[in-house]
Amino acid sequence: MKKRTLVVAIIVLLIVPVWASATSIGIGAGIDPTGMIMVGTITETPLIDFLGLRAQLSVAVNSGISGLMTMNATLCGYYPLPPFALFIGLGGGVVLTPSGVQNRLGWTLDALAGTHIAISEPASLFFDIHYVVRFSAVITYGPIYEGGISFSF
Repeated sequence: MKKRTLVVAIIVLLIVPVWASATSIGIGAGIDPTGMIMVGTITETPLIDFLGLRAQLSVAVNSGISGLMTMNATLCGYYPLPPFALFIGLGGGVVLTPSGVQNRLGWTLDALAGTHIAISEPASLFFDIHYVVRFSAVITYGPIYEGGISFSF
């Protein structure tokens, strides 16, 4: 089995169960201090009261590494304070770097802090700071400032 096929299979196996049990799905975008823009999808599912799992798939769209893809799963704690729902979390994931870069497959550690803002059932806005440490050919790290909209069901 080719390495690429294996990676795609792992990603699908990780995403499908989370999407199938999700209670909210969203889209968002983020920017890091170097100007790299990431766009992606986010899904969240509760595990127990005030504790949930957030899965995120993001792709870089405008930099020297356009096509950089990260997939993270983050365990989040939530503190509802209507109309806000504050959250913090820790997690990890997989990173795929585009062709032409030495070590294409790597992994990430990430920390997350942010809030959901209820605007109208079932929609809410979210804003967060996602601090990512990426391990591939080199170690890179830094914040990504993200925002988007999510829909609960």
